[in-house]
Amino acid sequence: MLQTVDELLSPLAKGWLGKIDIAYKRKRERFQDIADQCMQFFSGTVGFMYDAAYQQKFMGGSFSPTFKITLNKAFEIVALFGPLIYHQNPQREVDPPDPIDYGPEIFGDPNDPMVQQQYQQAIARDKMRRSVLKSGCQAVKRYLNYTPEEQPNGGLQQASEDAITEALIKGRGVLWSNSYIAPGSNRRLTGSFYDSVDRLLIDPDSESNNFGEAFWIARECNEPHWKLERERGLPYGSLRGKGNLESAESQGASRGNRRSKRDRELGTTFDNVRYWKIWSIGGIGTRMTGTAKDLQTAFDEVVGDYAYLEVARGVDWPLNMPADRFLNATDEDVRQAFSWPVPYWKDQRWPCVMLDFYRQPNCAWPISPLRPGLGELVALNIIISELTHHVYQNSRTVIAVLKSAMKDLEGALTSGKDLCVVGIPEILKDIDHLIKFIQGPPVQYDVWRIIEHLFSLFDKRVGLSELMYGLNPGAASRTSPDAETKQQMLSIRPDYMVKKVEQWQREVTRNEKLCAYYEKIGAETVQPLMGDTGASIFEQTFTNADEETVLREMTCTIRTGSARKPNKQRDAANLKEIYQPNSIQLGQYQAQTGDSGPLNELNRRLYETMEIEDMDGLMMGPVQPPPPPLDPNAPPPPDPAQEAKAENMRTDMQMQQARQTQQMQIAAAQHQQDIQQQGESHAADMVVKMAKLRIDRMKTENKGKAA
Repeated sequence: MLQTVDELLSPLAKGWLGKIDIAYKRKRERFQDIADQCMQFFSGTVGFMYDAAYQQKFMGGSFSPTFKITLNKAFEIVALFGPLIYHQNPQREVDPPDPIDYGPEIFGDPNDPMVQQQYQQAIARDKMRRSVLKSGCQAVKRYLNYTPEEQPNGGLQQASEDAITEALIKGRGVLWSNSYIAPGSNRRLTGSFYDSVDRLLIDPDSESNNFGEAFWIARECNEPHWKLERERGLPYGSLRGKGNLESAESQGASRGNRRSKRDRELGTTFDNVRYWKIWSIGGIGTRMTGTAKDLQTAFDEVVGDYAYLEVARGVDWPLNMPADRFLNATDEDVRQAFSWPVPYWKDQRWPCVMLDFYRQPNCAWPISPLRPGLGELVALNIIISELTHHVYQNSRTVIAVLKSAMKDLEGALTSGKDLCVVGIPEILKDIDHLIKFIQGPPVQYDVWRIIEHLFSLFDKRVGLSELMYGLNPGAASRTSPDAETKQQMLSIRPDYMVKKVEQWQREVTRNEKLCAYYEKIGAETVQPLMGDTGASIFEQTFTNADEETVLREMTCTIRTGSARKPNKQRDAANLKEIYQPNSIQLGQYQAQTGDSGPLNELNRRLYETMEIEDMDGLMMGPVQPPPPPLDPNAPPPPDPAQEAKAENMRTDMQMQQARQTQQMQIAAAQHQQDIQQQGESHAADMVVKMAKLRIDRMKTENKGKAA
């Protein structure tokens, strides 16, 4: 049964390896050969251009001058443009969409109380939702500005600089966004890491590298077989013998093995496995591979269009779904195994972001900024090498002497003394017939003009200018418009490159946001950064947020110009120009409101551009309101002693009044009590009298009846 599974999966793995081979061929024709040549001019050996293999491949012939000179103009491009277009990590921003302003008339008649109530409820709901979304954006912004510095291996800055160097030389730089866990830690973080464009492959049928126009991309990887087995959950040794590269570790360790020579011949010392990670948006790739029809249908239904595979030469199954595991796998197991680790496709993105300065129409690969000047650069190297040899030959001292006088002259000519006296035979009265210095033909002036012209052409091709070196060719600018025109024209290419880098960094930020969301970066990761409340906000508004909210409503950008090297001289000149009018206005505002914040900020920016770091004591606090003006007709202020005496008298009078008031209240209460008691006594007497009257009346009536 296992053999049957191998036969089912083998066409899938071999089919992708065939596509990869074609992609390499297409890439080599359109990009890689020129990219390798440009990189040689940047970091190759001094005489690489005079190697027979290079000359045969790129020049169709061979020659070997005595002096093998290679001008490293490529290094100048990187050294000048690199720091200019990427000086520091950009400031990342995460913003919610701008709200729509609307009035109550959108709900009906504004004069209708029900419409007004509906409008107020809608405003309250929008305000509450926007407040929650804004808090989430602030938390995500804090996280995304933390990861570039926390990222290992030099952080995002080093990764970006490496990618920019490759973009300037080869034409494309690549950053891959993924998560990682630092050794000894349980916190999962995200970052964007550099990898050479040499290991990137793109669908060879595509005329663009854009998502949706290319149907797949792949990344070449090389890892020891034991590491790959551990990470993929494969039995130890299952990939032994599948490697095609021998690591330095294996070469060193094999010296202690007597059978190392035989093992190397058999290939068992090749411990590094070369494999490819493939991200496809056109399905898992079973079409036209000879895979069984029912398996094709099952893959289309379970995996769908967005598939991820890992294939290696000599392995008849995808590394992310071994044959024995495939036997007992459920549909959900297959779906998870072949799903993108991070579903960037939901935002129409590849897992990597590519920096291209100059795209090539109808081609998935760009043009190297160095490529337009390769012809001039090669010609310069050849001409200067030959010219150096010619100058060297002319610098040699060649002396022709008659043989009859050689014994008399040779010692003096080779002695090196400052003053030599030589006797010559008397038969030679003309010394010019005795000795002559031989010199080759001089270098023609046209050669120097050709060299100068080639340098000028090359610099124009690649954008180098004498102004970028701090030089001022020709006559100095005598008018302000002339200087401004030079500055404007000088900055066209750097400004264009800065714009490309900022767009690239914005896309990198968006990829990292998606990576953090789908990798479930939660409160336990950001708590040290944001505290308990901030971590709770992050998890509620981002980690557990709705997918569409994160993808569509948390817009990632970078602050314009934040990655570029600041021009402090220009900023200082601009600030000095506006400082006087602004400081007057802000000073008036400060006097009226007591708020010194805006004026302090203006001063801080000026000090910063002037590189004044110590600003202690230079910042102003809140302004206290001035005391009211004195009235010249007002009486003099009272004596403090008299004031104290008067205060004591007032206090005594207040206490006497309080005692009198208390006594009067007590007397009134006593009087009221006496009146109440008198009333009660009078009422009792009246009751007794009435009772006696009733008794007397009853007695009188009884006597009348008896008579």
